[in-house]
Order: sequence, then structure tokens, then C-alpha cells
Amino acid sequence: MSSVLTGYPGAAPLYAIAAAVLFPRRRPREDASTAAEAGVIGQWSRVAWLALWIGAAFFTALPQAGEGNLDFMVTISESEAPGPLRSLDAAELSWLTVGHTALVGIAVAVACLAVGFGVFLGVGFGAFLAALPRLFLSLSVLIALTGWVAVQNLGGILTGSATDVGTGPVLILLALAFWPAARARTRRASQQPAAGAPALPAHRREAQPAAPGRPGPLTPL
Repeated sequence: MSSVLTGYPGAAPLYAIAAAVLFPRRRPREDASTAAEAGVIGQWSRVAWLALWIGAAFFTALPQAGEGNLDFMVTISESEAPGPLRSLDAAELSWLTVGHTALVGIAVAVACLAVGFGVFLGVGFGAFLAALPRLFLSLSVLIALTGWVAVQNLGGILTGSATDVGTGPVLILLALAFWPAARARTRRASQQPAAGAPALPAHRREAQPAAPGRPGPLTPL
């Protein structure tokens, strides 16, 4: 059974998800806080992200047996890898074959759930939750890199027989698509009044003098 470390959900489905999330709208959304939300499916991109990582957690937590499991994939990678990666695969096998496969699966599955819900709930909410997407997006990049380098051996591109680069680069691309945009953070900060500065009443705001070079407010006759 495939896990997120061994290539879940597969290159073709992942490319389709990335294309749906990143396909541009005819008229870009001005209020989009991420590149994914500016795409054609808008806010539904977060639902796609959540579904992707819930599925990753489910399949990664399942007992790894038969073809596609972690031990099997590392063994295949070791037989085809060049020198440095072959040494890495051999070290991984010596550690996994002493009963650590289930432990790795559960730990990575919990991390996948945190990544899915952390980004889904963190985008566009309060000040505390607004910091969560960057934290969990960084964790998703770490998971993708770990699986792509340590298990998939860079998608097998160094063997000369690979047909694609694997799932790691696409997962990283999706993480970057959900990274909060700088202009959105600036816009939110400009909309919040300075701490300790009381808001002026309406009649006081109207009475403020106009800045040099700008016409003042019109007063009724």
C-alpha cells in the first residue's frame, strides 16, 4: 500500500490536482491571500488540500505490506540507485527492518493530518491562526523532500529509466501555491488600527484638515 513517502497519490493524480488548483481565473481575485485562492476554484482549493492530506494520512497509517510498502520501495530504490543514494537506502533498510516501519507510518500520518487541517483552518482567520499556514506548509515541504530523496531517490531520475520526477516536486509546488502572499499580509496589517490609538469619532474625522495638495471634504451649503 502506497504512503506519502513512497509516492501517494501517484504522479498523474497529483498533477491533476495541481493543475486544478493553479489554473488561472479569467479575472484574478483581488482579495485572494494565496496563489491557490486566486485560481479558478478559489476557496475550494483549501478543500482539495485538506482532502489530499487526509488521504495521505489514511494510507500512510495503514499496515505497510506487499508491493508499494516502505520496505519494498526502499529495497527497489537501493538496487537501482547510484553510490551515495545506495548507501543512504542501505542505512534506511537496516533501521526499518527492526520494527520501525509502523512507527514511521503513524508519525508521518499524524504530521499529514496536522498539515491538512493547519493550512485549511489557518488561512484567512485570526492573528494566531494566521501564523499556522507557514508553519505547516514548511512541514509539508519537509515531508515531501524526505520521501522524494530518502525513499524515491529523486524519483529515479539518476537511473535513466524514470518517466517522471515523482511526487516530491509537485507537493512542494502546491505548498508554495498556498503560501500566504506578502500583499495580503500587508493589506491585513494596514486595515488594523495601531495599538493604543483610539479611533476618532465621525465628526472629528470630518473636521480634520486636508493634506497639502488634496481638496478637503465638501461641506453642504
